[in-house]
Amino acid sequence: MGRLRTLSRITDGATAVWNLAAAARSERGLVSSYFLIGLCAGFLYRGLQRRYVGRIRDHPGRYALLTVSWWPIGAALVWTADDEATLQSFAAGLSLGSLLYAGTH
Repeated sequence: MGRLRTLSRITDGATAVWNLAAAARSERGLVSSYFLIGLCAGFLYRGLQRRYVGRIRDHPGRYALLTVSWWPIGAALVWTADDEATLQSFAAGLSLGSLLYAGTH
């Protein structure tokens, strides 16, 4: 496994743990609906990246296009969030979805 892929997995794992802990400490706790949306979005993003984009070194234009096209989706979900617990639940799901895809492929 390459260094960049290893660093990506470590970052996804650390981000997920931190956001889960922050959401659990909040007044509302983990918001399961946003956690599941984030989980699905993270898994889908990595699946599209692997299937249609490939490695960043091989196709930097495709990689940038996929990343930029997902910004409005993420922004729309973040704008509907009404508190920190919701945002952290979504972020934790996003990181875990990405990590889950990486772990299964």
